[in-house]
Amino acid sequence: MNAPKLRFKDDIHSWSFLKLKDLIIELYQGLNTTSDLKYTKKGIPFLQAKHITDGLINYEDVRFLDADLYANVKDKYNPKKNDILFTNRGTIGKSLFIDTATDFMIAWNIMLIKVDSGKINPYLLYLKLSDMEERGYFDSMQTGNATKFIKKDTLLDLKIGIPTDLKLQNKISYFLQMINKKIYLQEEKIDLLKKQKKGYMQKIFSQELRFKDEIGKEYPEWKVYQLSEVVSFFKGQVLSKNDLTQDGQSCVLYGQLYTLYKEVIDEVVSKTLNTGGFKGEIGDVLIPSSGETSWDIACASALRTEALLGGDLNVLRPNKELVNGEFLAYILSNNYKAELSKLAQGATIVHLYNDSLKLLRIQLPTLKEQQKIANMLFAFDKKIQKLHMKVAQLELQKQSLMQQMFI
Repeated sequence: MNAPKLRFKDDIHSWSFLKLKDLIIELYQGLNTTSDLKYTKKGIPFLQAKHITDGLINYEDVRFLDADLYANVKDKYNPKKNDILFTNRGTIGKSLFIDTATDFMIAWNIMLIKVDSGKINPYLLYLKLSDMEERGYFDSMQTGNATKFIKKDTLLDLKIGIPTDLKLQNKISYFLQMINKKIYLQEEKIDLLKKQKKGYMQKIFSQELRFKDEIGKEYPEWKVYQLSEVVSFFKGQVLSKNDLTQDGQSCVLYGQLYTLYKEVIDEVVSKTLNTGGFKGEIGDVLIPSSGETSWDIACASALRTEALLGGDLNVLRPNKELVNGEFLAYILSNNYKAELSKLAQGATIVHLYNDSLKLLRIQLPTLKEQQKIANMLFAFDKKIQKLHMKVAQLELQKQSLMQQMFI
């Protein structure tokens, strides 16, 4: 008998595999983007497959369609409550459960699934599709050359393992939905903290918000310096991904600055047995010297621990009587990001050289105020990091439960 490893105590029901076409009312593609569509600056969001990520809608870079067009096609292309969206072209296998009706339309690279709730709990079907995507199940179903896709008929024949009892389906769905709600709650907290941090940085770096000393007196006005007046410049030495090992000395590679680390590096994740890298000191500020876009490499990270530094890294060693490395990383990465981006040179691969950085003019408060600002912003980062760890733990818990509760 087909049965999951983990079951509720009162679960004596059988499980079976049913084809998707036997569990739904209909399935069809979204609105064809090759038709004569008129995009507007405002209106109804028009979602592409790329806008569906991790069970949520990402409205970044979304385009809008005219409200009159929406009125004519909304019955078909605006998802309703308990519908499921499934990306089957380009971006493959991402699912979204519609728990609240919202005004938006879907494009042709998204499939709309109308579930027969008399045969399967809609949220359970969403969970099953998400679990299959996590396991890479849809990889073998793809076809096409330049653009991969899954055929409608292939998806309709997809076999779904479910309990035959609808009450048990509802029980499983509710249980896993509660875990998802915990995850979403933590993610909302993360978003809120990020917004708060950004708001504080805007006020601090514009000097709208000022700190005071121990007796309540305001610190002196900020002064303008050329970067070469407050730091010494060095370069990282040849160290690549091929040099990484499980043991050895801590090391930082240039690509990790814009993919892994934030403004402060308090824990280095990579190690190497190659001792040829430049020896970075606590307080050093690292800026990538090459990358794919000027915006990507317009970032800075300060070391809280010693580490070997690989090639394509600009190393700024602060004059500790004038500048705090962590503060410098925060203000460069945020208040001077656009200026750093403009200093980058190149087309396919862009470069940011120390000679260009030396000419950058920045405003700095006194060292004591810098320290207070850096401590405050780092406290935000640690809170955000803890919440990210909690989300990761909940995700692992959910995945483990789904693997054991499903067939």
